[in-house]
Amino acid sequence: DKFRRSFFVEAQSAGRLMHPNIVVIYDCGIHEDFCFLAMEYIDGPTLATFSHKQRLLPIEKVVRMTISVCNALDYAHKKGVIHRDIKPSNIMVSKSGYVKVADFGIATIRTDQTFSSGILGSPSYMSPEQIKEDPVGEKSDIFSLGCVLYELLTANRAFTGENYFSILYRITHEDPPSLLSYDRSIPEVLDKITCKALAKDPS
Repeated sequence: DKFRRSFFVEAQSAGRLMHPNIVVIYDCGIHEDFCFLAMEYIDGPTLATFSHKQRLLPIEKVVRMTISVCNALDYAHKKGVIHRDIKPSNIMVSKSGYVKVADFGIATIRTDQTFSSGILGSPSYMSPEQIKEDPVGEKSDIFSLGCVLYELLTANRAFTGENYFSILYRITHEDPPSLLSYDRSIPEVLDKITCKALAKDPS
């Protein structure tokens, strides 16, 4: 019952978001004890497809896509909605080239299960605030987007480890290698922007 109540509150909150770079939620309901969302269909891959060395996109295209995600986050944050689970597999690209962020706000209903079951998947995109269970705000999404940008430019995750907990430790205590250590052709300004996004202190 608690999950169901939370599901509908968050789904209705995300359903208020009408933006060109956000996947639209049309409806939510229950069918045979299953909670469901009916949402916009995107005819294209997620950015996870382009985070491998053989499929990296040109830097200019990565920048344009990242700006589209920034626009989506800025809009949602002004509406009081925090995503909490920004990662390549939650960012889609339509065949026409539109970038669409999916799963807005839905991560909230899974937060309690994150540490017990890893239900949110890889912890590599979590912000230090999420790991420490501090209050999560807009800057948490910016940190996660910094992780995505890092990966799209280098084909390497900003934070890796031998196991779940070593990744969490590195997110909270260590800085990732410079983007330029992977590719000297990456503009220095992108390295500075990414470093700022990945700062441990939200302020």
